[in-house]
Parts: sequence; C-alpha cells; structure tokens
Amino acid sequence: MEFLQPLPRQQYKVLVSTSTYNHSKYITQTLDSFSMQQTNFPFVCVVLEDCSTDGEQDVIKDWIKRNSNNPASLFSEEYADVYVVEHKNNSNCTLVFYLLKENHRKLKKSKAIHAKAWLKASKYYALCEGDDYWTDPMKLQAQVDFLDTHPDYSAVATQSMVIYETEDNPHPFSKHTKDYDWELGALVGYRPFHTATLMYRPCSELDNRPRVYSGDMCLIITLSQKGKIRLMSNCTSIYRKHSGGASSNVSLSDLRRDLAGIPYYIKINRNFPIRRHKAYLYYTFSIFPPQNKLCDILKYGVKSIWFNITSFPVETKNILKILYLMFNKIRKRFN
Repeated sequence: MEFLQPLPRQQYKVLVSTSTYNHSKYITQTLDSFSMQQTNFPFVCVVLEDCSTDGEQDVIKDWIKRNSNNPASLFSEEYADVYVVEHKNNSNCTLVFYLLKENHRKLKKSKAIHAKAWLKASKYYALCEGDDYWTDPMKLQAQVDFLDTHPDYSAVATQSMVIYETEDNPHPFSKHTKDYDWELGALVGYRPFHTATLMYRPCSELDNRPRVYSGDMCLIITLSQKGKIRLMSNCTSIYRKHSGGASSNVSLSDLRRDLAGIPYYIKINRNFPIRRHKAYLYYTFSIFPPQNKLCDILKYGVKSIWFNITSFPVETKNILKILYLMFNKIRKRFN
C-alpha cells in the first residue's frame, strides 16, 4: 500500500508519527500538544486517521480550520484525503493528515505510512498515539539537543504519567526517578518508558521489522541493539488508559505474533538472550489477555517460569512476580 503525498518543502529535524482510531474525545489535546512545542528547528507531524466511526475525522477537520496559517492543502487520493497544514502560531510546526477512506485494521490491510520522503527529510523520529499527549513544550527540543551531542545513543525517552478513564489513580510510568541509561543490547522484555516519550535515530534495521503485535516493544528492543538508550527523569507526556485502548482488548492470538520477532533480533545480534526474551513473552501470554482460559494462564505461566529458571543469572524476583500475578488472574476468574 503506497500513500501518495506531496514532497516536503524543507528539511525537518524531527518527524512525529501518530496513528489514531476512534479518539475523537482525545485527538484535539494531542494535536495541541504537538503545536505547542517550542523548537529552534522545523518538525513535521504525520497523522494517520484510520476511518473512525466516532466522528474523529470531523474533529480533525475542525482543528485544521482553526489552526491553519493558510488554507490547508488537500490532496485527494484513492485511499485517503491528505491535508498539509502549516500551523498559524508555530512556524516550525507542519502537520500532514491522512484521513483514510476505509478502516485498514478491520480489513487487515497495512496501516503503514510509506512517508519515505518525509522520513528522509528528517533526522530523528518521534511517536505519539492519538489518545496520548505531551505536557512539556520543550520535549522535542531537549531530546534533539541530547541526541545531537550523544552520537553513541540510539534513542532518548522520558518519564510519563499514566491516567485512567475510570479511576483517579495517576502514577508515573517508570520506576526510575533519576536519569538512567540502558546499555547496548540490554532491553529484551518490558517497556521501561512509554512509547509517546520516545525519540530515536532511524536505522536500516527498522525498515525490515517483522509484523508483530507489540510493535513498540519490537522497536525498543531493536534500538537497544544499536546503541544506548537514555531515560530522562523529567515528565513530558500523558499515557491514557481507557477501555478503547489496544492494551484493553488484546487477545492471546494477537500476542503470539510477537514470537515472530525472535529470528529478527538474532539476525541483528547473534548473542541476543533468547531465553530471557521468551520468559517475558510467555509471561505476557499468561497474564494480559482479558479473556484468557485457565489452561492458557497455567500453560504459559509455567513456560515463563521455566525460561526464567534456565536463564542465567536467574532472576528470582521475576519468578515470584509471575506466580503472584498468575494466582491473582486465576482468583479473579473464579470470583
């Protein structure tokens, strides 16, 4: 699937990529958080709207009308209407909206934006989904300053706050309260930071990533095999947890697709710790699917424990954590 598009008019230091579906309640806050970024460089935000059913495309069109410096350029293609917007109050901010004419997820079509022209014109890549948003107007500038002066780092991320739709219990995403570095090849499991805080250097390996379910995890693991990753302790973003989010509706068959990432990781790094990564994957198979059968909770929980035991050094706290979460998962099934 190729999305036709106008060529960039200038070189952009950062490309911000956003994928969104049925986020009409949230997308305005997301877009406002992009346009408030204070930078000494131009950046472009590419937004892919996957033919929502909740009126999100109309919300986006209204936002475009209110925030365009000039009348937005419209390019009508077979699969999408493409709007190019120069923000009226931020001369460094350009936004490109792909409003899809059919839902590619339900039709199992690729949702990838083949924005090679935009990416080639950008030095760094940042991410933020349509239900999350940034809170720090200096987020992009601080991360660019760090990567510009630290060529041995493949990426930089920050702390974020997790907020819930149904409860008033916000909390930090990461347990790290000070700046922290992950060394080359260190990340093989959990996300130590939320994807909406990440900025990274594009590399050729990322062009050939397998089609796994946990694309953000695949991205982070790949980056960690290419260089160090810095976590900045300052909070710049909000991660919104709600019933319409992907993590609230994940299935076991979805998660099993993540096993396809293992040959890819080995190709990048032949010393990749396969058993440690499998221990993490089977843990997710056991714990996360909301409708998991009892036999699957036990089956994959035991597999996770086995791979933890046979990985050296053995991390006892991981084994105890899995046992505890398995017990809670089983208990809830019988309540």
